[in-house]
Amino acid sequence: MVSLIKESYCLRTIFREELLEYLNSIHPLSQSTLEYLADNLQEIEVPKKKFLLSQGCICHSIYFVKKGLLRCFHIKNEIEINSWFMKENDVIIAIA
Repeated sequence: MVSLIKESYCLRTIFREELLEYLNSIHPLSQSTLEYLADNLQEIEVPKKKFLLSQGCICHSIYFVKKGLLRCFHIKNEIEINSWFMKENDVIIAIA
């Protein structure tokens, strides 16, 4: 059991480093910003058919799609209207 926890921790650490490198390649980040992000990044998993954010909720986070595809939609006349799709390596923020 301990080795699985260590392995999972190592994978998360590697992913954090990759994400920080990716963000830094878009725009150079200061050392203090990189340290802040390294200390505060959290990995979450959103199961299929579950909502990352629902209508009326306030988003306090920025998301990065590590793996998978997310769909943004709204409902009009009881029909789901797709607004856009977010794929791997996309950054997601809530917009109003």
